[in-house]
Amino acid sequence: MKTWADLLTRFDRFQQHKPVLAFPIAVVKKFGDDRGGQLAAVISYYAFFSLFPLLVLLTTIAGFVLSNNGELRRELLDTVLRQFPSIGEELALEINRLDGSVLVLVIGSLGLLWSGLGALQATQHAMNTIWNIPIKLRASFLVVHLRAIGALAVLGLGFLTTTVLANLRPEAAGVTGALFTVLGLFGSLALSCAMFIGIFVVLTERQLSWRDVILGAIVGSLGWTAIHILGGWYVDRVLSSASATYGSFAMVIGLLSWLYLQAQVLLLAAEINVVKVAHLWPRGLRSEALTGADRSSLTRTAQVEERIPGETVNVELPTQDKQARDTG
Repeated sequence: MKTWADLLTRFDRFQQHKPVLAFPIAVVKKFGDDRGGQLAAVISYYAFFSLFPLLVLLTTIAGFVLSNNGELRRELLDTVLRQFPSIGEELALEINRLDGSVLVLVIGSLGLLWSGLGALQATQHAMNTIWNIPIKLRASFLVVHLRAIGALAVLGLGFLTTTVLANLRPEAAGVTGALFTVLGLFGSLALSCAMFIGIFVVLTERQLSWRDVILGAIVGSLGWTAIHILGGWYVDRVLSSASATYGSFAMVIGLLSWLYLQAQVLLLAAEINVVKVAHLWPRGLRSEALTGADRSSLTRTAQVEERIPGETVNVELPTQDKQARDTG
């Protein structure tokens, strides 16, 4: 045990002087301090229930608008369902059974408004938690919903742009197939980056510039692209392991797992921005040897619980001398 403690102490001192290690360690540690896994689970839960009303609404609108162009309607829906690796075919079977009607449009709209805003409100709560915004400074009920609608508009615009780009052909763009693939990849990354910036700025109860969030947006867009590339393999593994036990519910498990991965990437990207802007690194790996970043992070986390105007949370942490005596 003493040998292990000595090795941990040496590595801790080493990583604190190496930004290439200290920064990601600080991000992961703050993610744990903020209970990022639980926040991601809540977001994925609400996102799961917002997905089907969205697909119902999209299918119904496409049925009305493109009633005379069945091929274009199928291409639009296929583009959407390709965003869901491995389970897109299962979703297509269910969605294609829906017929466009005013009743379905109304029900889908109300369901999307309720559950879609629920997912964005959960994301807004997560962003404020990650940025350590005191509860007393957070927005009112009305402002929260308006910001959620704004974020929904950002996502809708991004989704529409993605659909248009996905249906472009190399000959239409006047480039070769290989160049078109490369341009499409960079275009997808740029669009994802812009969507991340929009989500970070709109859903955080703090004035943020694009410079404050650009690093997290870049990392997040790379992460989301990797998830979409490797997502099929991951979801296939989840489905194959769950199908024997859960049967048809395996699709639900696979979809929730995929959404949970995306939510974790989103929150980790936000943590990167906070650690960079507030300079919450290097962090120590041992609680008995707090760094300045540890003290700042612990203080910020405690002050989140300030709930009413005038309430102040004062944080008292052990001094370096007291820590040395306690561990000596």
